Amino acid sequence: IHSKFEGYIEHTFANFVGQYVKKGDPLFSIYSPELLATQKEFLLALKMRDESPALEAQMVSSGTNLVESARQRLQLLDVSDGEINQVEKTRQPIKALLFYSPYSGFVTAKMASHGVKVSPNDALYDITDLSAVWVIADVYEDSLALIREGQPAEVSLTFIPGRKWRGRISYLFPMLDEKTRTAKIRLE
Repeated sequence: IHSKFEGYIEHTFANFVGQYVKKGDPLFSIYSPELLATQKEFLLALKMRDESPALEAQMVSSGTNLVESARQRLQLLDVSDGEINQVEKTRQPIKALLFYSPYSGFVTAKMASHGVKVSPNDALYDITDLSAVWVIADVYEDSLALIREGQPAEVSLTFIPGRKWRGRISYLFPMLDEKTRTAKIRLE
């Protein structure tokens, strides 16, 4: 998860590695002068539309809709529709906007914390969906002739006796380890 602008983390909601988040759960709130300015442009466009419907109709007919352009800029910065609607309804900018998880999964890395300055280069969270996982396995060279991509495979772990996971071989690595005489395969 990255921000598309510079800003300061105000609050975090996904607070630790290993925490499960659902799609749409809040991750953090952020203050950004750029976001605040874009909200003010949106409010100014709304004010112009309300005070001068004739001017707005003329701009729409010429292909320039300031309200929709400002709304789209906010959407492109990943501001939620709910918060855009709140700004439109209250006619007040929101100082620290919430950002929500785009998918469900486990927090596997968290770099966001209160007061930290962030930029688009900064990774704030890594969220991993574990509904599908890869297993990298070693296969001895004398068994490689029996292995094909797409073949069904079964994995069991010694620390979870009796449990088996089923998947398919999705990739055969094209190298052979000269010391162990094994090749790696990827199971999904």
